[in-house]
Amino acid sequence: MAGIFFALSLLLMGIGFAHSGWLGMLGLALVAFTGTRKGAGDFSLLLGLMIIIGFVGSVIQILTWLF
Repeated sequence: MAGIFFALSLLLMGIGFAHSGWLGMLGLALVAFTGTRKGAGDFSLLLGLMIIIGFVGSVIQILTWLF
């Protein structure tokens, strides 16, 4: 189960770096967190972080398109 979360966080990090550098750095922090013993077992926190990072990336993308 922890391996699945780690793989998802790696995918999210790659998508983040494709959109913007600092969003990728947030994804890198997520990868580092899920690599730890505590992070691998805490599904709700991981899911919350993924949702927040995805939301921030979407807002940045919309603002970039508008301006």
